[in-house]
This record gives sequence, C-alpha cells and structure tokens, in this order.
Amino acid sequence: MKYSGKGIRVAILDTGIAAHPDFDNRIIVFEDFVNKKIYPYDDNGHGTHVGDTN
Repeated sequence: MKYSGKGIRVAILDTGIAAHPDFDNRIIVFEDFVNKKIYPYDDNGHGTHVGDTN
C-alpha cells in the first residue's frame, strides 16, 4: 500500500497556537475551550512549538 497523507488533517490540543510564518496560513480552525477567544493565540508558546512544521 502506498500512503501519501493527502487530505489528512491534524488537531493539536495544547496551550494554543499562534499565527506564525511557518504555518503559511494553514491554521484552518481554532477553538478556545477556556477563554473563548476566536483568533489563534498561545498563552505560553508550548502549543505553537509542538505544532511547528519545521
């Protein structure tokens, strides 16, 4: 079987995710379950670090 990953989406449940050039506008959906903010942010940088594509 040949797997390409095409069409696969990934969810990261962490401290958040900040908009960053490495993500190249690939943050499709953001949900804040604690503070109910609607724009991507990261309280302490851990989620952004985990989600970094590099």
